Amino acid sequence: MMGQVSKIEAARRQIDTAIELYFSNGDFLSIYSISFAAHQVLTDIYKHHQDDGFLELMSQKLPADFRNSLANPANFLKHADRDHEACLPEINYVQIEAVLCVATILYRRISGDLTLKMKAFDYILEEQAYEAIGVEEVDTNIERIKAHAARRERLRNLPETEMLAEKSKMYQAFVEAFPMLEAVRKKMEIEGLSAVDLLDMLDKVGEAHGAPESD
Repeated sequence: MMGQVSKIEAARRQIDTAIELYFSNGDFLSIYSISFAAHQVLTDIYKHHQDDGFLELMSQKLPADFRNSLANPANFLKHADRDHEACLPEINYVQIEAVLCVATILYRRISGDLTLKMKAFDYILEEQAYEAIGVEEVDTNIERIKAHAARRERLRNLPETEMLAEKSKMYQAFVEAFPMLEAVRKKMEIEGLSAVDLLDMLDKVGEAHGAPESD
């Protein structure tokens, strides 16, 4: 007998699949379709989950023309009875990342956590928008701060194809390293170590394995 799938579980699987396809150079139109379907389901769930004004606030923060650019492809793909000869501009990575970003935010607010693939996606978006969103810098090593800032700047200035390839590498590295990082984080909590201690430890691990110096 086959089991049942809840709507939140369906959305989780769609988001994880979309993220995996995105960082595997998958078809943008297909990725968008899966992402927006999950986004819509989570938006509807959220309306019943809690009435905290978050959806209204998010709508106010995003310009109307940008919201339309995210929703228009979904409307285009719904049917073809009245516009069977219509064409759609190609989906771009900004639309996909924006839809996935909103979907992962909603998923976390509903479920209380993110999947590993969502955490990897969230990490990459945060790196790209580090300065713009005002991420608090916890490191105290000036040279390391400068090196990380330089890498983020380089990522932002890469041509689109190269930028997406770099993000794919970042995604794979995050997924592979996460179990080790989680183990270290738990060890830090037990021993009362700080985030800076962790960064120092990672630098030492990199040096021991012959990692190249920062750009």
